[in-house]
Amino acid sequence: MKLSTYKINEGINLRTIENEKFKTNSISFYLNIPLQKENVTKISLIPKVLKRGTKNLNNSTEISKFLKNMFGTSLKCGVKKKGDGEILYFHCSCIRDSIAEDNIYEKIIEFLRDIVLFPYLENNVFLKKYVEQEKENLKKNIMSIKNDKKAYAEKRCTEIMFKDEPYGIHECGFIDDLNKINETNLFDLYSKILNENTIDIFCSGSFDNEKIIELVKKNFKCLKARNAKYVKTNICFREIENKKIVKETININQSKLCIGVSCNANPKERYAFMVSDTIIGNSYHSKLFLNIREKLSLAYYVSSKIDIMKYIMIISAGIEKSKFNTVYEEINTQINITKDGNFSDKEIFYAKKHLKTMIKSVKDSQIGIESFYFSQILLGDDDDIDTFLEKILSVTREEILRCVQKLKIDTIFFLEEKNKK
Repeated sequence: MKLSTYKINEGINLRTIENEKFKTNSISFYLNIPLQKENVTKISLIPKVLKRGTKNLNNSTEISKFLKNMFGTSLKCGVKKKGDGEILYFHCSCIRDSIAEDNIYEKIIEFLRDIVLFPYLENNVFLKKYVEQEKENLKKNIMSIKNDKKAYAEKRCTEIMFKDEPYGIHECGFIDDLNKINETNLFDLYSKILNENTIDIFCSGSFDNEKIIELVKKNFKCLKARNAKYVKTNICFREIENKKIVKETININQSKLCIGVSCNANPKERYAFMVSDTIIGNSYHSKLFLNIREKLSLAYYVSSKIDIMKYIMIISAGIEKSKFNTVYEEINTQINITKDGNFSDKEIFYAKKHLKTMIKSVKDSQIGIESFYFSQILLGDDDDIDTFLEKILSVTREEILRCVQKLKIDTIFFLEEKNKK
């Protein structure tokens, strides 16, 4: 499962992952873009419009028919937040040529090329009807974020913690910006991104590597060289004088507590940070789960997760409104207990075991493998999955202790239920 890299042009790389495990081959196209408030809504809209039609397949019906005829090939596209940047991605997965007894992979590479490079246009811009329809769909998507109260609380906590910073911007964008978007300015932004930002093309599966290199070069030869770098993510490092506490009242049955924690760590501590997070809250053997949920029954759920690119921890809990202070104090207590070194070898063992299972599961899907390697590229790390796991398993107690002692609660967001009459 080796990653090989070939420069197609300046700022444009082909990454191949030869893997006999799967019955499918995949191709993905990634654009790395800075998170900017003025562009984020447009960028969220772009993949929705692009998948509506190409110069050869003018609408969704024709695209669906083509994919069905290609033995049910899948097309996925969208945006993902990655640190202080975001990824505009397009992904196709198709059955291997040897199984289909047909030259499927080449046809799918050409199809993805058309989705990305040759969209359906009218008067040299996006089709107005498609743009307007997808604006309405995006509006509904943005509004629906509030329906998932846990995700909404985490979104609000991040927005407050990183106010006026790129990381505080949600990748879906803003409803208020939709009226400013039209088929012309949306096409102009996409053309600019396509010509200026870094591009990574991933091909994964069982294939003739040399043939794939030539196919990608041939199909994407119109992409010009660009002097572009990957978006640099600033590690969250803060001297916190006063914690930010924000409460929002809403009509829900279960209140949501979300706590943003800065680590003030450095990139060399990423593996210790992952183990620390798992000890504190990111497993069923964690301190938060065993104490707050199981022992004290203070929460319906409680867990933590980290963003290894930004070096922050987000702690989430579903609780009763009246238990806000009690739960917050207990979370703070468990963090401080860990800082004091009160964690056992057994806790370290279970944390590493949990991470081992999670990391090994990355190998179970092609897009999971691609996502791992692309994150490594953005972090400037060339470790493969097995080496990455080895470094996790070799983390020492002293490294964990140094890491957790840097944790500082920054932001507390409480989505509380309305008082019942």
